[in-house]
Amino acid sequence: MRGWGRALLWVALGAFPGALLRWVLPSTLAANTLGCFVFGAAGLLDSPSNRRRWLVGVGFASSLTTFSTWILELVRHLEAGQWEALLVQILRDGVLGLGALQLGSTLHGRLQRRLSPISGWRPGFRR
Repeated sequence: MRGWGRALLWVALGAFPGALLRWVLPSTLAANTLGCFVFGAAGLLDSPSNRRRWLVGVGFASSLTTFSTWILELVRHLEAGQWEALLVQILRDGVLGLGALQLGSTLHGRLQRRLSPISGWRPGFRR
């Protein structure tokens, strides 16, 4: 399998468990915060391999996170005139998302530094 077929396979393999996890999580906030953590922990900020980007970024995390649902929640606040709830949700979710991304990225970096010198092993997939 070559080209887009290989990418499609990696995306599908990641999307299935991400969608199932989203289904069992209690809230949009939980899904989006976990998705941000996964992005960071998988090293997606460090120019990952195509396989890791397709499997974890495009597949798993994208099917886990729920931007459209989040926007719908914001629109509901607008329609109801709930300005305070709207602003609180935007700020809370943004801060938690950025914090989770940073936490995951820090964890990824520490694991790489700790495991690489010992065995030459690096987390993630090779091209």
